[in-house]
Amino acid sequence: DVVIGPATDGGFWLIGFSGRRSFFRPLAGVTWSTDTTLKQVLKNLRNHHIARAATLSDVDDLRSLLSARGAP
Repeated sequence: DVVIGPATDGGFWLIGFSGRRSFFRPLAGVTWSTDTTLKQVLKNLRNHHIARAATLSDVDDLRSLLSARGAP
C-alpha cells in the first residue's frame, strides 16, 4: 500500500502510495522536522502494508544541504 524511505534524522525522504487503496489522511497530525516524524506517520498507517526503502540522509535545511554537497 505504501513505500517509505526512512531518514537518519527520524523523518523520511520518500513516501509513495498505491492507487489501489484509499488513505484517510496519513499525514494528519504529524509534527514535521522532529525525530519522531516517521513514527507518527507509521502510526497513521498502522492498518496498511508498508515497504521500506533504504535509510538515507535527507535535506531539510541549509546545513543538511551543505553536508550533502560535501561542504565542511
